[in-house]
Amino acid sequence: MDVLRHVGEHAVRGSASRAWLSIPELAALLESDPARARRCLDLWLAPGERDTLARLAVPKRRREWLAGRVAAKELVRQRHRVAAEDALRRIEIVALREGPRKGKPSYRIDGTPGCFDLSISHSRDRAVAALAATPQEHIGIDIEQIEARAESFDALALSDPERALLAGLDGAARAIATTERWVLKEALSKALGAGLRLRFEQITVHVGGRGQGGAPSVRFDAPLLRSPVTGEISARLARVGDMCVASVAIRPVEASP
Repeated sequence: MDVLRHVGEHAVRGSASRAWLSIPELAALLESDPARARRCLDLWLAPGERDTLARLAVPKRRREWLAGRVAAKELVRQRHRVAAEDALRRIEIVALREGPRKGKPSYRIDGTPGCFDLSISHSRDRAVAALAATPQEHIGIDIEQIEARAESFDALALSDPERALLAGLDGAARAIATTERWVLKEALSKALGAGLRLRFEQITVHVGGRGQGGAPSVRFDAPLLRSPVTGEISARLARVGDMCVASVAIRPVEASP
C-alpha cells in the first residue's frame, strides 16, 4: 500500500538513495482539509515527532520540518520494505545525541536504530533527503537557492583560490558558481557530521566538466581534512530549476590484502 497516496502520485521523487518533496504541495494538502491533515499526521508521525511539530510555532518552519521528514521516511520505508499503512509512523527520525556526529539525523524503526546514514535539507519550496547506499557509508545532502551573495558571505564560504577563480565572473554566472560550491561544502560537512563547525574557507572545491550522465565532476582540496577522513569522497551536483542540490558520500577504503 502506498502510504503517501494522500500527498499525490509521485509526490516524493528521486531514487533509492535520494528523494525530494514539494513543500507547497504538502502544505496545500494539509492546510486545505483539517480532517485529512489529522489523518495524515496520525499515519506519518511517531508520538515524539508529533510533540516536536506542535512546538514549532512558525508555519514556514513547520512545513519545512514536516516535508523533510516525510521525504526521509519514504526513503527508509522503501529501503527496509516497510509496507504497512502506518509505516511512516513506525519510522522515527531522531538526532544523534552524542559523539562527534552529534545533531545529525538518524532513524529508528519500531524503536530499533537504523543502519544507514541519513541526511535532510530544505530550501524555499523543496525538501530533500539522502540515505547512504551501504551501512559503512556516510552521506550528506544540501539544497540552496541560486542568488547573488554579499562579499562577507564569500569571505566565510570560499577559499582564496575559489575567490580568485570567481573574480572574473559576475551576475548569474557568479551566483551559480558560488552556490554550487556552497552546497557541496554543506553536503560534505553533513557527511562528516561536522555541521557548520567545518571551516569552509579552508576547503577548495573543483567543479570540472560534464562526466558520465551529464553531471559535473567534483573534487575537494581540503588538506586539514586528510587525517580525519578515512574514506573515498564522491559528490553529485545538479541544478533543479533555480536551485542547486549536492550530495556527498564518504565510503571506507578497503585495506590492501
